[in-house]
Amino acid sequence: MWLPILDIYSFQIIDLLKMQLAYSLFLFFPLLLISRFFAKRNPLLVFSLWLLLSLTLILPSSILPLNYYSEYNLRTLFEHWFSLEFSQDNVIRSQQAVENFSAAIFMELPIITWNMLLLLLWLIGSTCVLVMTIKQRGHYYRLVSDRHRDDSRENSSEQNHHLQQSCQRWRQRFSIRRPITVVVGDDNISPFTLGVLTPKIYLSKNIIGQLDKSSIDLIIGHECSHIARFDDLWIQLQNIIQVIFFFYPILWYGHIKLGVYREVLTDKKLFDHAAVDKKAYAEAMLAVLKCSQPQPTAASMTVQQFISHQSAYRIRFHHLNHVAPTAPTQMAIIAGIIATLALFVLPLPPPDSPQPSPLSPAQIAAIIDANNIHFAPPLAKAALSSGYGMRHREQEHGTRAPRQDFHTGVDLVAPLGSTIVAAADGVIEQAQPRYSDGISTSLGSYITIRHSNNSLTFYAPLSAIQVKLGQVVRRGEAIALLDQVPIRSKGVHLHFEILIDGYPIDPEALIKPAGFTAPAK
Repeated sequence: MWLPILDIYSFQIIDLLKMQLAYSLFLFFPLLLISRFFAKRNPLLVFSLWLLLSLTLILPSSILPLNYYSEYNLRTLFEHWFSLEFSQDNVIRSQQAVENFSAAIFMELPIITWNMLLLLLWLIGSTCVLVMTIKQRGHYYRLVSDRHRDDSRENSSEQNHHLQQSCQRWRQRFSIRRPITVVVGDDNISPFTLGVLTPKIYLSKNIIGQLDKSSIDLIIGHECSHIARFDDLWIQLQNIIQVIFFFYPILWYGHIKLGVYREVLTDKKLFDHAAVDKKAYAEAMLAVLKCSQPQPTAASMTVQQFISHQSAYRIRFHHLNHVAPTAPTQMAIIAGIIATLALFVLPLPPPDSPQPSPLSPAQIAAIIDANNIHFAPPLAKAALSSGYGMRHREQEHGTRAPRQDFHTGVDLVAPLGSTIVAAADGVIEQAQPRYSDGISTSLGSYITIRHSNNSLTFYAPLSAIQVKLGQVVRRGEAIALLDQVPIRSKGVHLHFEILIDGYPIDPEALIKPAGFTAPAK
């Protein structure tokens, strides 16, 4: 029982990762073109676009306000383009949750399925990235901790006073209520901020010794701008997404862009709150670049450093030359555009469910009569426990609302080991043992029989299969015994389907007189 459960959990995780990656890839190229067009015009819009790309990887519709869903969004268009339509011969598409399961890699060791192998590889990779991220963050925390701070006796009281006074002035300008500590350390790296509730600003001794007071004041102002924007909180969210999707190069690229435009927006916020000389600010940036050792890309993404990437300086200098206060009207327009894009990009459509045949009952009856197809009950004595069509099922794992899905066949209750017979003349198309593919892992051993006029019948779960692939069988001929569903079963029953042209048909409408009795009360 636990084997199918492990396999389906593995599939659900892998399938979620796959669909999120495919959707973000679907968005990437249009987003790249738009961001290039607005790169020098509107950094806030570019930053928001790359942030939306990251959020599409982790935000399902169920956590959006009011469980928002619109059929006019990019995710719906993507699903229609990406998803496979019903195949004429593909029974998997007509089964509920059958595609959730995979076959065992080795029949002798059914515990190792392809889903579980992929999940294991993903867990190993995510764990490695998580450990590296924690180590990098831990390194920066050690730099700003009390035992690694520069001893105040080694710094002049005048210098300490200047640092604290500068920090207090910028706190007031940005209306920051949280206490901020300036830490001076030995490591010659770029200035950075760390922490959300009690943020700390790190400055190296080399920068303190080589830059004048006005330049240091601008650097502290820049770092306070990061604190006012809660950038370290967003960076921690980025780190979580990076741990989950560590294998996705587009995400790495997007996070680099986020770092660049985060710095641009931080510069702009500084100019919006203070009358800063552009030339002096640019000179302070270059001085920090000369005084600090460049850090690896992965490390610089763990915290937001004053120098993130040297190539980003060209973009920052461009925006410094064109910086101007943002008018309230312009900000409202930008916010409206971003909100509209979020509603158009973020919602996820409801999961697809198999649909009934587009043929009317009269058309189906005409096809059956024209081809002289007569279906018989697959079990001599059976009670109908679940019929064809839409049904309500309680959500699994204790979630709130019941789930509505489309049942593509009928469930017939009978004693374990009951004889199952072919419903009509035909040829055995599939006779799969358990764990040989996704369907058999989900529903157990199964048989499909191909009949005339491209009709098909499906039987599961089975034991003691008595037919072979390609064998001709007659209506009422024994083909197997009834087994128990390996997962999510409320009792021994046969799942039976009739498909015409790949679409599931209501078996009760074709087996007459009704071969199924109502379940006993």
